[in-house]
Amino acid sequence: MKTIEEVENILPDLRKEYPAIEFSIADSLKETTITSFHNMIEVLRDAIVFTLIVMFLFLANTKLTLGVIFSIPLVFIGSVGIMRLFGIEFNIVSETGLILALGMLADDAVVVLENIERHISELGEDVKTAVIEGTKEVMFAVGAGSFAITAVLIPLLFVEGYAGKIFHFLVSTLIISIWVSWFVSVTFLPLFAAFIYRSNEVKRNRIDLFVENRIIPVIVNPFKKLYVNLVRGAIYNPKLIPLYLIFMALIFAFSARGVIPVIGQDTMPPMDTGVLVGSIQLDSTLSSTEIEKIGKKITDILQEEKHLKRYYIAFGTEPGVITIGGGGNLQRAKMILTYVNRFERKETIWDIERRLMEKISQIEGVKQVSLAAQGTTPIASIRATVDTVIMGDDYKELFIYGEKLYHRYFTVKGGSSLELLWQPDNLEVKFYPDYFKMNYYGVNLFEIFNQLSTAINGRVSLFFLVPNQSPLSVSVRLEKNYRKDLDFLENLTIKTKKGLIPISELGKLTLDTRGR
Repeated sequence: MKTIEEVENILPDLRKEYPAIEFSIADSLKETTITSFHNMIEVLRDAIVFTLIVMFLFLANTKLTLGVIFSIPLVFIGSVGIMRLFGIEFNIVSETGLILALGMLADDAVVVLENIERHISELGEDVKTAVIEGTKEVMFAVGAGSFAITAVLIPLLFVEGYAGKIFHFLVSTLIISIWVSWFVSVTFLPLFAAFIYRSNEVKRNRIDLFVENRIIPVIVNPFKKLYVNLVRGAIYNPKLIPLYLIFMALIFAFSARGVIPVIGQDTMPPMDTGVLVGSIQLDSTLSSTEIEKIGKKITDILQEEKHLKRYYIAFGTEPGVITIGGGGNLQRAKMILTYVNRFERKETIWDIERRLMEKISQIEGVKQVSLAAQGTTPIASIRATVDTVIMGDDYKELFIYGEKLYHRYFTVKGGSSLELLWQPDNLEVKFYPDYFKMNYYGVNLFEIFNQLSTAINGRVSLFFLVPNQSPLSVSVRLEKNYRKDLDFLENLTIKTKKGLIPISELGKLTLDTRGR
């Protein structure tokens, strides 16, 4: 964040120093990072609120719920302190571990406080005895549960690669938080229970009675009765046990099929960052004027997007000019689209991706549109590229099969973006040099290449001097009518020491009919 902000602070100075140049930010993850941070704070807030609601519904005791409220800061402070001792970085992933530990705190707190209350109300013990005996009875049982969870989590610390780095922060923080929660539950909460029960009786206020008499019978008791009846049925009628097992197996099979599809899913979740990155391939015969018109149509579509914050689109690069983020040749464009965060729009970034690809592909002259959501989670690093190569004796037939395969790939679940890298209108011409004739005319391959590149792609040939102004570059490039087939290229003249010679005299030009 500091780096991004420093760059943003420099931009006003650059605009003043170079007024003829327009400076703008094409892509930045600043908004995504800030949104993610605020989301975690909101999740932490909601987790605390829901934890307290659940605690209150099951305990039906306002004073005991206050004990959980006071214990939450102790868990966070203790966990962060131990993390600091072990050098564990405090970030969004480790913060997630702290949030998950809230559930463990609630679990331990309910067991300890309920048992202390039982010793006072049901067994009639004094407060001191109830707190000591009630905590002693359950502290190791609760600790055993923490040990079991820790045993499951420890193997994740040894996962390697990118996922291992993520698991290290999450698991290490979660293990620390679990044991801090256990420690707070068997130390602070018993002391708090001794304080609120110092009169040696369990008193409930009107809110507690309302929850116990009106809320719990409606929300909690139906599930409790269902569970008791299922267990009672299995105990008194063992023939029902196979039916229970079959029902559980069906639920597992249905969830495995619905939640974890076999095709088109990764083990890491995608993230809607609001950023789309992609490219547009135009017809290779289009002139710069026609490309400019298509670019105007694309920008018109983008300007109609309500939730689009900014966009960057670049058609090709100038030959001989170093550029950042250029699109390659003139008929190929690179795009970066940045939308508002996912909470301010109804469409997901993948819905927008499909809709834009469909709109832009309908523009005449656009051959392919490839857009993909840019991620900041492991999905962005583990995205796999499937590269299919079709080879054959006749290049004219290859595109037919390639186009069929292109449309078939669209039906594959989990596919992100597709692109045909070869088209029938961008054939390759190979030059086989005749070194004997090249030596005779005094020209080498490098000189031939430079002259060919200048004629076909265009290159700065000279500069037009303007008084008191920067010189204007002059580029020379063959019109498409003069480079549409092999005959025109064979008549292209090359400057040699013995004059202008057709390139066909210096070697052989052939179309690459093998296909790619």
